[in-house]
Amino acid sequence: MVSPNRKIGILSDKSNLWHDLVEAIRGTRRDLTEVPPRRAVVLLAVPMALESLLSTLFVFCDTFFIGQLGSAALAGVGIAEAVQSIAYVVAQALAFGTLAIVSRRIGEKDPDAAARLAVQSIGIAALAGIAIGIPGVIYADDLLRLMGAREDVVAAGTGYAVHLFGGSITVILMITINSALRGAGASAITLRVLGVAHAINLVLDPLLIFGLGPVPAFGVMGAAIATNTGRAAAIAFQLYYLTRNDSRLRIRWQHLRPDPDGLRGLARIAGTGFVQSFLFVMAPAALMRLLAPFPAAAVAGYTVALRITMFVMKPVWGVVSAAGILVGQNLGAQRPDRAEEAVWVVTRFNLAILGGIAACWALAAPAIIQFFTPGADAVAYGAECLRFMAAGYLFAAFHLVLRVAFNSAGDTFTPTWITLVGDWGAKIALGWLLAWPLGWGPTGIFAAGLIADVVMAAIFVLLFRRGRWKEAAV
Repeated sequence: MVSPNRKIGILSDKSNLWHDLVEAIRGTRRDLTEVPPRRAVVLLAVPMALESLLSTLFVFCDTFFIGQLGSAALAGVGIAEAVQSIAYVVAQALAFGTLAIVSRRIGEKDPDAAARLAVQSIGIAALAGIAIGIPGVIYADDLLRLMGAREDVVAAGTGYAVHLFGGSITVILMITINSALRGAGASAITLRVLGVAHAINLVLDPLLIFGLGPVPAFGVMGAAIATNTGRAAAIAFQLYYLTRNDSRLRIRWQHLRPDPDGLRGLARIAGTGFVQSFLFVMAPAALMRLLAPFPAAAVAGYTVALRITMFVMKPVWGVVSAAGILVGQNLGAQRPDRAEEAVWVVTRFNLAILGGIAACWALAAPAIIQFFTPGADAVAYGAECLRFMAAGYLFAAFHLVLRVAFNSAGDTFTPTWITLVGDWGAKIALGWLLAWPLGWGPTGIFAAGLIADVVMAAIFVLLFRRGRWKEAAV
């Protein structure tokens, strides 16, 4: 029988969890280097997981509205967004550097330096957005053709591409500022930022695409205008928060002066981060190229399995990102052992989440794939692929968290070469070997993905335990 004291303890634990969830969504004011690691993970991860789910919801709704315009419009949008991946690669590289330096300064109890370095990142983000956006606008139709788009797709998608590329500055700025806010521990604010952007976008999407009353129908171009408007409003909200007296990362006029030392540190981390992001983003495209000569059913099955995995990983990244913030802040506070403890806490959370999902996928893979594509051959390939991917989740639970930990510690070189070995060596080179010379076909490519997850997890764990990441300079 459970004792009265034990009952009170259970109720107290549930009560504490509820208060932590409420505090996480409202925004915590705690010093995260003093909060117990489990509580710190909840306070950081909950709003970021909700943020990721919100982004997923937006993508589904946006695709639905654009899909009403026909396959040519949808294809134009897909190709334009593939071209704009370079903006996301740049943004992610800046995000690596920004989170690392801001979280480290916050941990050192030097918010003034954190704000000054955040401003340097924001300035670089603005310049990068302009540098990518201008040629994108000028050569929008040529870029679509370069990607192999047919002329009907070019005609349908050029207007969208012009506005999408022109808005590259909003993508890079929003992601960079959000990473600065996360580094300061203000993850609840980034949830509100995305809420503002997506709410405006979802209201404007049908209005500008289809028109209403005095508002003309812009077609697919309206979707890009809506996206840019939502992001611009989100940036305005971010800047407003950064200048408030109660901001966890308050920017003042004196922070606008260039900081050569800070810029060099940011360039060092972001430069390697760019290579890492490029390798990471381009790996799925390379795998698709390996699969392309096989039957269309194999490509279709892989595409569905990949999209399901990308959907699953959205909220997982929210949990994973908590590790990066806690590593940076605790290293800044000269508490490396606490930084390591936080990483393993996040890894256990991640393993529990991905392990449960992997079990579901293993049992119900055919039914899940069939929901998206009815073809028997595509279902067979997709189910096989999804089961390999699900097995890989158990190892991805480790390497996804440890990748973020290394990056946030300022060591972007280690995850870069591990990505090269894992994604491009084990996954792509071995996938080609198994699929073609050894005659395994698509199964070889699917199996290579699992092997890559195992290899990366093993290397990351080994190097993380050595502890040299604790000495990285930021």
